[in-house]
Amino acid sequence: MRQDPVGKEGMANLMAGLFIEGAGNYDSDAFQMKLDDAGAEMGLEAQRHYICGSVCMLPKQQDAAFGLLRLALNAPRFDQGPIDRVRAEIVSDIVGSERDPDAIAQRKWLRAIYGTHPFSRPGEGTKESLAGITPPDLLAFHKAIFARDGLHIAVVGDIDANTLRERLDQLFGDLPGRSKHPAAQSIN
Repeated sequence: MRQDPVGKEGMANLMAGLFIEGAGNYDSDAFQMKLDDAGAEMGLEAQRHYICGSVCMLPKQQDAAFGLLRLALNAPRFDQGPIDRVRAEIVSDIVGSERDPDAIAQRKWLRAIYGTHPFSRPGEGTKESLAGITPPDLLAFHKAIFARDGLHIAVVGDIDANTLRERLDQLFGDLPGRSKHPAAQSIN
C-alpha cells in the first residue's frame, strides 16, 4: 500500500477490514446487528494507491443505512478485540501465501519492478508489521487519510439528485477538506 507508513505495512488493509467492526456508540456486534436490521451491506477495500468502498441498501431503509455509513466513515472505534480478530485472519492469509508459488512470484515481481517504491511493499502487511499496529495508530491513520479531496463517488439506484446531494453532505461533510497524509496528497 502506498499509504502505509514504513514499518506499518498493512495498515490500510487492516483499517479496511475493520470498517464494519464498530463505530460511534456501537461495538462490533451492535454495529453489525444494526446493519442487518437496516438490510444494508458495506465494506472497504485497500488497493495499491487508494481505498474504495461500497454500500448496498434498500430504499425503505436509507435513513438507517446512511446513518450507519456516516458513523463508520466519521467515527470508527478500532476496538482491540476486533483488531485482534481481523489481524489474525490477515496473518493466516499471509502464512498461507508464504508457500503459494503464485504469491511468492508476485512478491518477487513487485520488488523487481518497483524496487524500494511503496508499491513493492506487501499491501496485506507482514506478520511483524501487523503486530506493531495499535488502535491509536489506526485512529491517527484514519484521521490523516479520510478527507473530501480525492473522493470519487458513483451511485446507482433509487435516489434522486437532490436527495443524493443532501446524503453526500451528511456522509462526508464532517471530513476535513484535505487529507493530511503525504501519499494521499501526492495522488491528487
